[in-house]
Amino acid sequence: MITILAVEVREASPVLDQNRLMVGCFGSEFIFVQSTEEALHILNTRTIDVLLVNSPIYSLYRCAKDKSKGLKTILYSNITMEEYAAELDGEQTELLDHFVFCRNDNRFSQLELLTTLQKLIRSDIFGLEKYLEAGYAMESFPIVGTASRDILALEVENFCRKAYLSANATRRAKAIVEELLMNAIYDAPVAAGLTAYEDKRSDSFTLEVNEQSVLKLGCDSEVLLISVRDPFGAFKREKFYEYASKILLRTDNERLVDTKSGGAGLGIFKMLYDSQGLIVNIWPGTATEVLAIIELNTKSQSFSKAGRSLHYFMQTTPPIEVAIK
Repeated sequence: MITILAVEVREASPVLDQNRLMVGCFGSEFIFVQSTEEALHILNTRTIDVLLVNSPIYSLYRCAKDKSKGLKTILYSNITMEEYAAELDGEQTELLDHFVFCRNDNRFSQLELLTTLQKLIRSDIFGLEKYLEAGYAMESFPIVGTASRDILALEVENFCRKAYLSANATRRAKAIVEELLMNAIYDAPVAAGLTAYEDKRSDSFTLEVNEQSVLKLGCDSEVLLISVRDPFGAFKREKFYEYASKILLRTDNERLVDTKSGGAGLGIFKMLYDSQGLIVNIWPGTATEVLAIIELNTKSQSFSKAGRSLHYFMQTTPPIEVAIK
């Protein structure tokens, strides 16, 4: 059984729903406190597996990581990376494992937070359906090679039309899918060591069966989710947060994105600008699933300045669907 420490400091917005968290964290030991002092005492006197805080309190995250490198940390707040990076003294990549952007009056934020906790509790990380409410629509499509790009662009349009999504949501979905396909067809195989695919972006080819990926689209009344799962598991945590930090903090402008063969920097750059967050699920050497969040009810004028959710989950044992087999 894992132990979760949830801290709602009074100086920040009271965004944590204690009762809902207790139910959502079924199967764990759940501790809820409302001060930094109480939280530090618990961190220093017992073993904690997950730390959830509603404010980027440096002392809490630093203490947590110093006590246990395996401890996972979550920030649930309505601030941007620029703001929480400043509070965490520029150490956000080391100190913070998950950032859930808290949207005002949005059910998805709570669902995203609870899903984050449940994935950590159950070690079952794959699948975009975990982030959708009951009654969702979902379709999946194989990615077999370069020919899939044009075919799947039409499938995305059809899915959005059948779901009655706006032209803006459809445009963003198509842009994100194009980047995910580019990664699945070209970059992921190269990152996994398949050098035969280097410098083949201008070529037409079909991937081997064991190299092919799957595109999934899912939506409910709040969000459209897009994921691609490849069979390589080669996307490193350090690279993901390096790219995200460069983009969201506007640092190192001359080398903002990594465009070399096998790099995912340009794709991350474009996807973050068309989504409200990215989730990476990885089973090293076996599978990588990249999931993009598109909110359907966001005001366009606030979109560019809003915070972005960021997650990187690592599976160290076979997922449930594999273990059952």
